[in-house]
Parts: sequence; structure tokens; C-alpha cells
Amino acid sequence: MIEVVLILTLFGIVTAAAVPSMVAARTGVELRSAALGLVGAMVRARRGALAEGRSWQVRVRDRRVDLIPAGVSGSSELLAGGAELAGATSGGDVRFFPDGLAENATFTLELRGQRRSVIVNQRGRLRVE
Repeated sequence: MIEVVLILTLFGIVTAAAVPSMVAARTGVELRSAALGLVGAMVRARRGALAEGRSWQVRVRDRRVDLIPAGVSGSSELLAGGAELAGATSGGDVRFFPDGLAENATFTLELRGQRRSVIVNQRGRLRVE
């Protein structure tokens, strides 16, 4: 009986130590998924601008991402995993032009205290940090 109690106690200690790191890892995966979803929306906007010969705007507000072609009502989607916009250098908007160029912008997403940034440069290139 004593051995069973000791084994259960050790199992409880190991489990208690592992749970926080598993939660942090899951949060990191969900945040990366949200960042890549935002990158995907921006890629679609840039391709739309190139294909249609008109500017497209991406607007991020809280958890919502809007793709807005110039002069047309656009589509809307939610950021994955419950991530939210924590900050943006451009006020949450970025425009992609028909020549493939874009406005500089940095979007910072946050989920359970972790942050990840999506950066757009003038050439319309995107990266996640």
C-alpha cells in the first residue's frame, strides 16, 4: 500500500510540473497559427491587388481580419485560436497596391501573455517573428 501511495505521489508531482510547459507550448502553437492565418489573408489581398489592378486593404480589429478591395465590400474572418491584436504600427490597416508594393506595417498578436508579430515591408513581403 505504501508503494502505491508513493507512486501516485510521484506521478502527481511529475504531472504538476509538466502541465505549465504543455500549456505554454499549446499557446505558442495557437499563436503561430493565428499569425500564419493573418499572413494568409495578407497574401490573398496582395494577390487580389496584383490580379485586379486595384488596391486592397487589410484591416485588423481585435480578433477580426477584413479584406477590402478598393470600392467593393470585402470579406471578414476571425483570427485563429482566440488571439487578439495587441498593437499595430499602422493603426491596424495595411494597403497592398496593384504594383505589388505595400505600406509598411507591424501587427502584434497576443494570446495568454505570449506575443508574435507579423511584419509587412514596402515590397509586400511578409514575415512572422
